[in-house]
Amino acid sequence: MRRHFSVFLIVLLALAFQGANAQGTATNWIGTWGTASYAQTASSIEQSTGNFTYRNIARVSVGGTAVRVQLTNEFGTGSLTVGPVQAAISAGTGSIEPGTNVALTFSGSPTVTIPPGSVAYSDPVTFSVPALSSLAISAYFPTQTISKASCHPSAQATSYMSTGNTVAQTTGGTGVQTWCYLRGIDVENANAGGSIVAIGDSITNGYQSPIDGNKRYTDFLAAALQANSATANIGVVNKGIVANELLGEDVFTGYGSAGIARVTADVFGQTGVSYLIVLEGINDLGYSSPVDSMATADALIAGYQQLIAQAHSHGIKVYGGTITPVGGTGYYTWTNDAGRQAVNAWIRSSGAFDAVIDFDAALTNGATAPAIPALQKVFDSGDHLHPNAAGYQIMANAINLALFETSSPEAKK
Repeated sequence: MRRHFSVFLIVLLALAFQGANAQGTATNWIGTWGTASYAQTASSIEQSTGNFTYRNIARVSVGGTAVRVQLTNEFGTGSLTVGPVQAAISAGTGSIEPGTNVALTFSGSPTVTIPPGSVAYSDPVTFSVPALSSLAISAYFPTQTISKASCHPSAQATSYMSTGNTVAQTTGGTGVQTWCYLRGIDVENANAGGSIVAIGDSITNGYQSPIDGNKRYTDFLAAALQANSATANIGVVNKGIVANELLGEDVFTGYGSAGIARVTADVFGQTGVSYLIVLEGINDLGYSSPVDSMATADALIAGYQQLIAQAHSHGIKVYGGTITPVGGTGYYTWTNDAGRQAVNAWIRSSGAFDAVIDFDAALTNGATAPAIPALQKVFDSGDHLHPNAAGYQIMANAINLALFETSSPEAKK
């Protein structure tokens, strides 16, 4: 048994890192959706004893002719048994389109037991996945003891939970705004052009965007890619976490590992990733004291350099997003904003990133001393930190699609 467990774990780890190379799309598999998880106490979300079905609703980016899913027990403290599992086209409000559901298997079995700290990939199944559609991934968790669940709260999307095995039912259960146990969705696409991973904090996560509206900046980017024939086979995977920091988790303990630490799984472990967009550091700066904000800026720059070097070693192009303004929030002081301005100046001028995406310029009111740099009112969700849907659209508009066109000089830089 011990030998079988070891072999299984090795296989899971190998699968988790397949496709990490930017050129690793020879099999035409790419990520079309993904999320970043962290530990949740299972008893607090009524999952500690099993015997429930969790139906994750996920808006995909690129389409394909076959599908497989990544189930996660990355933050579990014990083995997790899952199955049966089905994929279907979502009909909204937790329902599925009748006749679209297909059973997923794992090494030919309808169930899988995932060791703690691991990820399991389902077997590929022929399934027509329309671009920009929503899939319902329904998984049954039989009776068992679950201590920690791997989840993504503040999903800005509703998933559904019900008692018992309801994976085949056309209707959903109780709505919850959390993705659980689902790490990613991959599709087979004959013309796969790789996928983009966006890593960051609540702004990448799309916080304050409409629930179930699919109006994160990455959603708008996915739509723009689909509307452009030269980029219509590029996937987008969102790995933003609310309150995440690039360098640490000293302030927001429990909201996921530092960005620089989680890139191994959340970026390099994604299928067919070719591009990385980095927008992170606002929380590091916001909670630094005024006397050390410039030191934090220096530390952020060093962190970016490490991240870029790691990504380049995997053949991944890295695009740096400038940090957006925080005027009007508790984060703001002149001294702290000097750190943000220093980081942005380095992002724009250093040449360290393969390209720069100037989110700050797209959203700022353009104020200079003694006025306070802030989000333009038309793009402010109301908390002066997070954009509204119009702001997220403007962020996507700031991204040059030529960066993802393989024949473009911009993409070849």
